[in-house]
Parts: sequence; structure tokens; C-alpha cells
Amino acid sequence: MAETLSIVRAPRSLGLGQNPPLMATVTRDPRSGLLVGLHVDTFEAYNEDRSSAGNRLSINIGRSPRYFLFVPYDFRALARAGNLSQATSVVHRFFESQSAVPVVRLRIHPGEAYIAPTESLIHDASSGDCSERDLHVTALGCFEPKV
Repeated sequence: MAETLSIVRAPRSLGLGQNPPLMATVTRDPRSGLLVGLHVDTFEAYNEDRSSAGNRLSINIGRSPRYFLFVPYDFRALARAGNLSQATSVVHRFFESQSAVPVVRLRIHPGEAYIAPTESLIHDASSGDCSERDLHVTALGCFEPKV
């Protein structure tokens, strides 16, 4: 039986994302413009352990693969290593205490997409070995498997 998704919270578009090729990570701080590297998003309001946070749908509309980088632990596991109220603190403290944890690099080919809980997952994207500009469309929402 094929599993389908229900839309718990309707997606809202964040628009078109563009990044130059050959970047190890691509997310920039909106205030400083500096690259932030692996991080946890903070776009929404949610409960303390972020179990109510939604997820991100990102579609690769470019001509080259792009990459989704993530650490396979949810926010509750991350928070045990840091302060629940400060996402940046949680990420730094997690890596200080768990420096051997691998970062997963998932290739997203043109026309492919991913859905991920980026408000409760350490992540970033990469245009690491892309030969052309990284182009993607992103929406935030809450997409869950139907049971």
C-alpha cells in the first residue's frame, strides 16, 4: 500500500533560492550575510522540544545536483547537549560533546525534492561539486504520513 501525506499545516512559499556552485554550505545569516554552516532553523513558533515544528519541502529546479546535509538526531536529542531556548547554542554544544557524529550528505538531483524537519534537525545545503548555479524552490508547512 502506498503511503500518502496529509497536509497538517498548509505550506507557505519562501520563494526561489539561488546559490553559486562549489559552496560547501550555502545558508547565510539574514542580518550579517555571513555563512552560518550547519544550523537549526528558527522560522516558526513552537513548543520547547520543537516536536510541533513543521517541515520544509525543497525542490531542486537547477541543472546540477545539490546536497542536503544533516545530522540524524531530532531536537530533543540535540537539546540534551545544550540549552533548549537557544538553537545556536544547542548546535555548538551538541558538536562539542558529539564531535564524532557523522554528517549525512544526500544528493538531490534536478527535479527531485526532500521533505525534512529543518526546525528540529541540524542541517544545511551544499552546492559542493555542482557545475552550475544551485536553484531550488522551498516551502514551509507540516506534511505528515497519513495513518
